[in-house]
Amino acid sequence: MSLFFNILLVINALVILYFIILNGSYIYLSIVSFFHIRKYKDIDRIFKLEGVYSTQLYKPVSIIAPAYNEEQSIISSVNSLLNLRYANFEVVVVNDGSTDATLQKLIDNFNSPRINAIARNTSNTSRYAASIPLIASPG
Repeated sequence: MSLFFNILLVINALVILYFIILNGSYIYLSIVSFFHIRKYKDIDRIFKLEGVYSTQLYKPVSIIAPAYNEEQSIISSVNSLLNLRYANFEVVVVNDGSTDATLQKLIDNFNSPRINAIARNTSNTSRYAASIPLIASPG
C-alpha cells in the first residue's frame, strides 16, 4: 500500500507543479500584455483621427466645387465643404456660365471676411471655357 500511496503523492506533486507553472505563465503573460496594451494606448492616442485632422503637418488643400446652375443646392454644398475637419483648406466655387442666381445666393449667405467673391464677365464662352472662380474661402 505504501507504493501506491507514494505514486499518488508523486502524481499530486506533478499536478500541483503543472498548475503552478501554468498559472505562473498566465500571470507573466498578463503582466507583459498590460505593459504592451499601455504602450499601444499611448501610440493610439497620437495617431487617432482627431489628432490627424488637427495637426499642421499636412499641406493645405484647395477644394474646387463646380456650380453650374446650382441655385437650389449651392448653400448646402458649400456648408458641407466648409464643415470639413481638415486643418487648412480653402473652398473654391466655380461658376461656368450659370443663368440662375447662384452667385447672388452665395454672396448673400456667405457674407464673411474669410470669403472673397470674384466674378468675371465674359461673353460667348463655351461650356468648356476656362473656369471662373466665384468664392474662395482661405483656410
